[in-house]
Amino acid sequence: MAIQTVCDIFYRSVDTHRKPEHLKYKKDGAWHAVSSEELRAAVEETSMGLRALGIGKGDTVTVMLSNTPAMLEAHFGVPMTEALLHSLNTRLDAAIEAGVHALDASTGGIGGCPFAPAATGNIPTEDLVYMLQRCGIHSGVDLDKLIAIG
Repeated sequence: MAIQTVCDIFYRSVDTHRKPEHLKYKKDGAWHAVSSEELRAAVEETSMGLRALGIGKGDTVTVMLSNTPAMLEAHFGVPMTEALLHSLNTRLDAAIEAGVHALDASTGGIGGCPFAPAATGNIPTEDLVYMLQRCGIHSGVDLDKLIAIG
């Protein structure tokens, strides 16, 4: 099987390396395992659910998740619909530990990027502030006021 797409990589992994603990993740202080079959079923269910919503070729799906099975399911399930995945990882630990003190966003998601002329806009500031709050990081921005002016 020649690998041509990210979906090929996914199927080769779960078919070739079948195991009861294909994926392990920590939730509420305890480790949980997902078997190869469970992971494959979850990815295919994500893909079918998106297709049922009319998501397909040319669409963009944005997800805001931390490093969880749902993020992995999106990384493989969205491409199966031929849509583009735009993922925002809510785990900021590594960035904060590395000393990042500024994150770029724009109210309402308008704007763009001088380095990527085809970019449609930055992430919405309200999404960034919400994500920071969920991570327990104080930004000094009043989310309700920001939403009201956005």
